Amino acid sequence: MNVEQASSLRQARSLLYKSFRTTIQLVSIILSRSHSSDRFRIFAIGESTCRSFPNCESRKNLA
Repeated sequence: MNVEQASSLRQARSLLYKSFRTTIQLVSIILSRSHSSDRFRIFAIGESTCRSFPNCESRKNLA
């Protein structure tokens, strides 16, 4: 992998991370306004989405 590929990969990763954080913020806003049954369903969706990301646990700790 050359230097250009590495930097573009890094940019893509940071962009993905920013969109991931934005999604988490949106979900938390929705959670604060919804009922507890909806809250559990959205949490389950968030957990399954999180599992598809590598090093998800470290991202949770950062967020």
